Amino acid sequence: ALDFCGDKFSMNNETQLAKETYTKSKDVSKLMALYARKQMWKEAAKLADENEGKFDVSIFLSYAEWLVSQDRYEEAMQAYKKSRRLDLARRVLEELTNNAVAECRFKDAAYYYWLLSRETEDDVVAAADPTGVESKAEAAPVRQAGPSQAQLQAEYEHKADLYYAYASVHAYVTDPFTSLQPEMLFQVARFIINSLGSTEVIPFGVSKASTMYTLARQAMLLGAYKLARHAYDRLSKLTVPERKQEEVELDMLLVQAKPVRDDPDHLPVCYRCGSTNPLLNPFSNRFAKGDVCTNCGHPFVRSFINFDILPLVEFVPDPSISDEEAVELIRQPPPASLPFSTSLPGGAAFSSAMAAGAADSKRGSAATAGKSKDAKGGGWKESKTGGADLLSLGREDNDEAAEDAVNEALGVNAHEADLFTRCLNLTLERQKNSYTPVKVDANTLLAMRRSEVYVCRPSSKSKRATFYKNMLPEIPIAISQPCHRFFHLEDFEFSYLSEQRCPYSRLKSVGEYGSL
Repeated sequence: ALDFCGDKFSMNNETQLAKETYTKSKDVSKLMALYARKQMWKEAAKLADENEGKFDVSIFLSYAEWLVSQDRYEEAMQAYKKSRRLDLARRVLEELTNNAVAECRFKDAAYYYWLLSRETEDDVVAAADPTGVESKAEAAPVRQAGPSQAQLQAEYEHKADLYYAYASVHAYVTDPFTSLQPEMLFQVARFIINSLGSTEVIPFGVSKASTMYTLARQAMLLGAYKLARHAYDRLSKLTVPERKQEEVELDMLLVQAKPVRDDPDHLPVCYRCGSTNPLLNPFSNRFAKGDVCTNCGHPFVRSFINFDILPLVEFVPDPSISDEEAVELIRQPPPASLPFSTSLPGGAAFSSAMAAGAADSKRGSAATAGKSKDAKGGGWKESKTGGADLLSLGREDNDEAAEDAVNEALGVNAHEADLFTRCLNLTLERQKNSYTPVKVDANTLLAMRRSEVYVCRPSSKSKRATFYKNMLPEIPIAISQPCHRFFHLEDFEFSYLSEQRCPYSRLKSVGEYGSL
C-alpha cells in the first residue's frame, strides 16, 4: 500500500510526500530513483553512502552527466567512478589535463597528470593481480596492462614533475612582477633542462626558449658565467619573443666581459659518490641520462618547493628481507658494534641482527650501572707519536684495541667503519654501467639510525618499498607519502599549514611525513 501511495505521489509531483512514503516503506531503490528524477543529487549521494550495495549504482550516471553540464568536472569524475564507468571518468580526466595545458594552468596540469599516473598504476596492479580486484571487476573492463602501461605510468609521472616545475618558469616569464628567488628559478630551470635531456620530444606547452632564458638570467645573477654563456648560445638558436629580443642581445654582450667560470658554490655534489657535477648534464655517459649524477647515475632527489638537491641516497634491503623486517630492524636502537656477515641468508641474518641488538641493549644497561667505575681510568693520557706530544681524553688502550678488532673483523679501515658506507663503496666498485641502488644486509639496517631513514611506502603489496638515507642529518626533510615527493621540512610544514593540503598531490591527509 505504501509503495502504491508513493508512486501516486511521485506521478503528481508531490515530492515531499513521496519521499516520506518511500522512507517509511524502506524502499531504497524507488527513493533513489525519485532523487535522480528530481535531480536531488545531494540527498542521492547521502543515501548512497548510507545504503551501499542496495540499489543499482548506474543511477550515478545521470548525476555525472548533470555535473558535466554544470562544469563541475572533478565531481563528475567521482560520480562516474561510483557508477562503475571508469572509462568515462578517465575520459573526463584526460580532457581536464589537455584543457589545463592549453590554458597554461601548469600546476593544475601537473596535478591531473599525477592522477592519470595513479590510475594507470592501478591498472597495472589490477592486471598483475586480478584476484585482488573487487568492485572494478564488475565495472567497465580493466585495460590490459603490460610493459606499455608501465611505461605510460612513468611518462605521466615524468610530465607531472615537468609541468609542476615549469609553472614557476612560466610565471617568471609572463608575470610583470615575481616574488620567486633567483636560486629557486636557477634550480627549476636546471631540473627541466636536465630532465628533458637531448630528446626532441618536449611536452606540449613547455617552452625550451623560456626555460633557457630563465636559466641564463639567473646564472648571470648568481655568478655562473660559464653556464650563462652556454645558455645564451643555445638561446640564440631558438625563437625568442620580440619583446625579449633586445634584452637577450644586450645580455649576450655583457656576458662576454665576464670570466669564463662558474661559482663553485653552485656546482652540485652527488651525495652517493661524492663527485662534483656540471651544472647541466652533458649526456656524455649514455647510462646517466636525465637529472642524475654524471658519474654514478644516482637520481638527484629534489625538494619540490625550491628544487634544491636533498642529501638523500637510495638503498634497498637484501631481497631475502621483507619491507616489514627492514623497517623493524631500522627502528631498533643502533648497537655499538655488530658482526658483519654476508654469508648468512636473509632470515638468519635478520634473527642474528635482532639477537645482537638485544644483547647490546643488555650490555648498555650493564655499562650504565658501572659507569662510575669505568670513569676512573678514562682521564687524560699523555703519549708521543713521531716526536709530537699528544694529550688524549677518555680513551683507554683496551677501547682502541676493541675498536680496531671490530674494524678488522669487518674488513674496513677506520674511515670506513660505518657499515652503510662500506655497502655504498662495494656497490660503486661492482657497478659497471647502469645505475644500481645500494644493497644492504640485516646488520647494516640494524646499525642505521631511524631518524636518518625515509621510506616511500608502495601503493600495492606487489611492489617493494623504496628506502633513502639522509647523509646530512642536520638537514630536516619531509616526505609526502601519497605522492612520494620530498621537501625541506620547514617549507613543507609552512605550505601545508597555509593551504591545508600537500603542495604536490593536493591531498589533505598526507600521513606521517617524517623519518622512520
